[in-house]
Amino acid sequence: VRDTTAPVVRAEPWRRTSGLHKVHRPSDLAVVRAVWHGRDAAAAAADIAPGRLLSDAAIIAMALSPARAPAELRAIPELAQRVSRRHVDQWVRAALAARELPADALPEARVRGTGLPAPRQWEARNPEAHARLSEIKVRLADLSQEVAVPVENLMTPELVRRVMWEAPASDTDLETLLVTGAARP
Repeated sequence: VRDTTAPVVRAEPWRRTSGLHKVHRPSDLAVVRAVWHGRDAAAAAADIAPGRLLSDAAIIAMALSPARAPAELRAIPELAQRVSRRHVDQWVRAALAARELPADALPEARVRGTGLPAPRQWEARNPEAHARLSEIKVRLADLSQEVAVPVENLMTPELVRRVMWEAPASDTDLETLLVTGAARP
């Protein structure tokens, strides 16, 4: 059973950049991280959505580009948007600075998952949780029909999985999980 007292580490927000799956080398990931943070700060200062300043595709293109000179980086086609060009020197400086980071400052290529395993793995990894999940799915389906509310509106699928995996020790712990997870009474 999973240790529920251990803190849950959330993935860094820049790791949700669209297209990040194409970036494999830590030095390229450092470019994504640096440019993403620069874009995020500039967007917050201008009070606009970050993607309007610089697209995720442009960040990924900069990271994957073999270009190492400022002029070559500025020539990346994805930086040709009018709004992106206004801040292009900022993006280029961030990318070049990231390329100069020492190995110990580079982001890890792979981040260990901190969430629950996929339900298809539960039977092997936590048979008790698997049995609980199978049972609760049937019970929630019955309740859903009884009250004429879709199952996912009673409790989100993620919350169902979390509760079934963690197996709260007491009714109070269960109630706390359900309330904080926004389950319907």
